[in-house]
Amino acid sequence: MSVVWYNNGTAVSRRLVVRERRVGEGGFVMPRAYKRRPVEERFWAQVDKNGPMFNGEPCWLWTSGRNKGYGYFGLDGKEVYAHRFAYELLVGPIPEGLEIDHLCRNRACVNPDHLEAVTHQENLLRGIGLTAQHARATHCPQGHPYDLFNTCFQSNGSRQCRICKAKKRRRNQNDSKQNSASQLSVL
Repeated sequence: MSVVWYNNGTAVSRRLVVRERRVGEGGFVMPRAYKRRPVEERFWAQVDKNGPMFNGEPCWLWTSGRNKGYGYFGLDGKEVYAHRFAYELLVGPIPEGLEIDHLCRNRACVNPDHLEAVTHQENLLRGIGLTAQHARATHCPQGHPYDLFNTCFQSNGSRQCRICKAKKRRRNQNDSKQNSASQLSVL
């Protein structure tokens, strides 16, 4: 008799395995030893609740697969972000048009107290990237304030100081006059 051994040490005849493959909807039914654990149980097995502290509470760190620092989790044959799964599991559905922001700035954290649903723009502005740094600037590099009267907006959405823009325009006009005068004197 041909025997198939499972990880838990049980043996089953090959005939039984073949019979199990023919039974059930859509093909193969896994033997009892290989039944998949419930989703929540699989998820929490990958979480370490003793991470670094943020506002008096520890980060819950995702210990399994990561992509660019964000944890991911297999669900129904697809990969979902672990922090989004935790938020939906413990808080509720993420409203349409919003995304999850890590208040603790730790991408591997799945603690719902450290997560907040915000707009994409709000998430960018809370970050530490160049977009956020420029958006938080209150003065131009020369020290002029970005206020209602001294700020103009470019077609690409960036801000420009009116004082600096006027100085640059005058400098370019003077340079072009000097260049044309020097070309005339050569002739």
